[in-house]
Amino acid sequence: MKAAEILELDEIWFLEPSYSELVDGRYSDQMVEMGGTQARLLLDEQEDPIALAVLQSQHWFACNFIHRMANLPLLELFEGIGGEIYQCSRGEWIEAVREHYSVQIMKQITPAMEDVGEGRLASIESLVEGCWGRGRGEEVIDACCGSGIGTLALRRLGYRTVSYDNDLSLLSLGLSRGRLLPERAICIDGARAVEYCERAPLGAIFMAGEVNRFTEPVWHAVIIELLSLVERMILTFGTEREADIAREWIGEVDRPVRILEHRADPFYDRWVCLVDG
Repeated sequence: MKAAEILELDEIWFLEPSYSELVDGRYSDQMVEMGGTQARLLLDEQEDPIALAVLQSQHWFACNFIHRMANLPLLELFEGIGGEIYQCSRGEWIEAVREHYSVQIMKQITPAMEDVGEGRLASIESLVEGCWGRGRGEEVIDACCGSGIGTLALRRLGYRTVSYDNDLSLLSLGLSRGRLLPERAICIDGARAVEYCERAPLGAIFMAGEVNRFTEPVWHAVIIELLSLVERMILTFGTEREADIAREWIGEVDRPVRILEHRADPFYDRWVCLVDG
């Protein structure tokens, strides 16, 4: 369901320009300064505030509290206006918000050039099925998802995905091709994923970018961040050297890891770090 429909509105504008800015409390302050003539407060199933919309100059503006807390001035604003209260599940609203920003990406960002080689989808499906088996709706965080070929493979195997990347053009490509679902994809910095994602049993990074002395700090942060969110994980690399580096990082946080060679893929996902729990 669209965000506007949940609040029974024809159209709604979010004050936060992007999904990654949903953690920024400055937009709460901005709404308080704006004021409004009507207001609608959205509560989740625990009756916690998850969004506030106000009517100002014939337009409805909203800010979100799914990744930050609603502050007291905002609630006082709502009470002062004497607004209406709406309710839906937190999960339903989160998916509506993700969809809102995904649609923006598709409209505003030119998709990257196609980056998926022939046979890659089947190769990833084979790898995942060999490591985890077929899914039964288990949640998988697909970190650094790129254009979503790994996400698509996971869905085809029966897993439920949440996918993130910080490359807007790749996300636009994946969304436009249907590999990424608008309600299940977000643009964030993978080193800050715990601020935006709930814990999940499984996580994956397919074909992590080249790991060298310049990129090591970035990949170290992204991998350790994903490890803090999941119980089991698949990481794939183009070279054995990169997989060995990742194994050292994973060992730093006392997680068991083993390296496998995936011979079905000569380049993208040849070397695999498998974290079993």
